[in-house]
Amino acid sequence: MFDMRKAPKNARGQAATEYLIIVSIVIVIALIAMTTVSGFPSLIGGTSKARSSDFWNRADFAITAYSLSSDGSAVMLLKSRKAYQVEVRQIDIGESMIKESMKLAPGEEKKLTLEAGKLATGTSGSEYSEKIKFVYVDPEENATELVYAPEMQLVGNYE
Repeated sequence: MFDMRKAPKNARGQAATEYLIIVSIVIVIALIAMTTVSGFPSLIGGTSKARSSDFWNRADFAITAYSLSSDGSAVMLLKSRKAYQVEVRQIDIGESMIKESMKLAPGEEKKLTLEAGKLATGTSGSEYSEKIKFVYVDPEENATELVYAPEMQLVGNYE
């Protein structure tokens, strides 16, 4: 049996260093396994349709249903999750700016229909990923224009 009391000082240091290296390798493997199993979105990158849809269903200005067509037309159901009435003055979808004034009461849902040519076009069936920005007036903020522009993009397939 090896007696550590009789071992030279550098042997004890080497054992401690080896132990720390083994523990750190086990921790790195555990982190990789957890990341793989849970699928951290920030590490994988990209925006899936399911994550996009889930986010926009729960957003302050929820987009509960949407359809973008290859001819640049769109239909969206917008719902306010604010605790007070707001007036939406502008909606930016990708590079397109839509000056569409509508008042939304708390929990109210309205249909927004955009004619052909209002939005970017794409091939039917191809995927789109568009940034969305709302410019609105909040009566509690002295009627100043505010911007709601989350990082999550609206993802889907052109119809």
